Amino acid sequence: MSRNSIAACVAAGKRNVLFFDPDALTLITDPAHPLFDRRALLPFDEARVRNIRYRGVLETILVNRDPQTGEVVVVDGRRRVIHAGEAA
Repeated sequence: MSRNSIAACVAAGKRNVLFFDPDALTLITDPAHPLFDRRALLPFDEARVRNIRYRGVLETILVNRDPQTGEVVVVDGRRRVIHAGEAA
């Protein structure tokens, strides 16, 4: 008798994974915005770009759709988005 993946892994739940083009994501660069992070203004690191070209993005990037603008805003993983954009 087969079991579903939640029961088999004793997981708390199951989610979908969505794939985005890095250029379709919005990085907040306005210091007054609550999601602003100064690291979004830093230049990319060539070693990390090469790593993403070789392996891809392995850590998740958290995003949220801004209800006012409709843009998909990066909440966590700004540097990964910057490096993935350069790697593409």
